[in-house]
Amino acid sequence: MKKNKLFIALISATLLVTSVLFVRADEVFTNLPSSEVIIGTDDRQYLSDTTSTLNKKMVRITFEGLNEHGQRIVGSGSGVMISKDIVLTAAHCVYNSRNKEYYQNVKVVPSAT
Repeated sequence: MKKNKLFIALISATLLVTSVLFVRADEVFTNLPSSEVIIGTDDRQYLSDTTSTLNKKMVRITFEGLNEHGQRIVGSGSGVMISKDIVLTAAHCVYNSRNKEYYQNVKVVPSAT
């Protein structure tokens, strides 16, 4: 029980700290922060040890969609695997609330936050 609470707290803290970065599709995907950063700068790092229990559960999520001006955007965020086929992530990583539609081409990459 104590391990479960610690794990949930760790996942929650990770999701709070991570950020989503939107860029125009013609920009390089490994970009500098733009004016559309939601929470600070993007300081995520690739995980070198993908075999540790926690790192195996961390994922990077990429997606495409349209912003409120109809311009194509590419975004990325992070999440955590909570079962073999379920990812826990922030809603704004999969749904555009301004356009009221789900993002397209959503991809999940394990051990790459």
